[in-house]
Amino acid sequence: MGLLLKPVMIFPHDNNIPEGPSLPKLLDAIQHLERAIKSVDSYPAKNVQMMAFLARRDELSALGGSFAGKVATAFDTYMHTLAKATHSAGTADQFGQSRRRSLSGGHEAASPRKNMFSRDHREGSDAKDDRSTNHDDVDWRFRNDKMYSNLIKYQDIFQSIVSLSPKSAVILRDVYAKYVVPVYSAHIQAVFRTLKDKVPKPKPHGLKASQWNINLSFSHAPSESTISVSASTLLQQALEHIVPLCIAEQQFIHAMFFASTKKATTKPEPLELTLLMEKLFEKLPKRLVEFGDAGVSANVFEAVSMIVSCQQQLKALDTPTEYVVNTLLNFQLHLKRSLSKYMEDQVRWTLDHISLFMYCFHADECRSYGLRVPIPTLGWWGC
Repeated sequence: MGLLLKPVMIFPHDNNIPEGPSLPKLLDAIQHLERAIKSVDSYPAKNVQMMAFLARRDELSALGGSFAGKVATAFDTYMHTLAKATHSAGTADQFGQSRRRSLSGGHEAASPRKNMFSRDHREGSDAKDDRSTNHDDVDWRFRNDKMYSNLIKYQDIFQSIVSLSPKSAVILRDVYAKYVVPVYSAHIQAVFRTLKDKVPKPKPHGLKASQWNINLSFSHAPSESTISVSASTLLQQALEHIVPLCIAEQQFIHAMFFASTKKATTKPEPLELTLLMEKLFEKLPKRLVEFGDAGVSANVFEAVSMIVSCQQQLKALDTPTEYVVNTLLNFQLHLKRSLSKYMEDQVRWTLDHISLFMYCFHADECRSYGLRVPIPTLGWWGC
C-alpha cells in the first residue's frame, strides 16, 4: 500500500499521457485496501484482544480518505487542463466556420447537404427579412466523446474510490460537473438561440383583446410569399441533437462515478445520478420553456404540435432515463398550461364581448323600464 502514500501521478499534464504500469499497480493497492477494511468489518470477534485490530480499521479508512482527497485534487487540475483544451478546440472550429462564411460573402457555399432549416430556402419578401442575415453558429456535430476517451481509462480507479468512500465519490462528481456544466450550458444556449431566431414572428394586429396569435394554416404549409419552418419542426431538430447527448452523458457518468452492480439493469436509477444530470444540463429546462413560449406566441396551436414532438421523442428512446423523461414531461405540462390559458382568455374575452353587446342592444329598453344596467369592465375597450 505504499503507493497510496505517495503523490498521485496518474493524470497527464501538458498533453503528455504516460503509458507506464502505474494505473494497474495503483488499482491493485486500492482494492487491497478495500478488502482489508471489509475483512475487519466482517470479523466476528470483538473481545479485548481484537481492539488493536479494530483500531487498525480507522487507520486504513484514514489512509483511503487521504488518498481519495489527493486523487480529487489531481483530478481537478486535470479537468481544468482538459476543459481548456476542449474550449480552445471548439473556439478554433467556430473561427473556421466564421472564416468560411466571410470568404463566401457572408454565406457558406451551397452543397447538396445544405441544412434543410437554412434561411436560404425562404422566398419572396420574407427573404429580405432581417432574420435572414442570422447565421447558424451551432456545431450540430458536437459530442463530448473526446473528453470521454481521455477519462475512461480511470474508470476502474474511480469505481474503487466510489466503493471505498462515498464521500469522495461526491467530491469527484462535483469536480467533474464544475468543468462540464459550462460546456453544455453554452452549447444548449447556442442551439436554442439559433432555432428561436428561426421561429416565425407573430403578425402585428391592432386588437388588444387577445395577445395570442392564431394562424389556422399553421406554419407547416407554405403561403404565397414565404416558406417558414414551424416551431415543432425546429423543436424536433433540437431534441434529436440534445437527447442523445443527455443519454451518452448519463451512461458515462454512471460508469465513472457510481458503483457498478451485476443487477444494475433491474434496479431504478440512483437519485444522485438524476440530480447530477440536472446539474450538468441545468440550462435545458429554461431554454425549452423559452423556445416553447416563442413558438406559442407565433402560433398558439404549435403547442399541440410541440407536445406531439416530445411524445414521439420519448417513444423513440431505446434507453429512457429519468432525467430525459422528467424534462420532456415537464415541458409538455408547460405547453398544456399555455394552451389552457389561451382557452381561458378566449372564453373570458368572448363573454366580455357578449356582455357589452347585450348592454348596448338593450340599454334603451332597460332605461324605459327604470332598470339600471352596470357597464361591463373592459379595460381594453376604453369605456
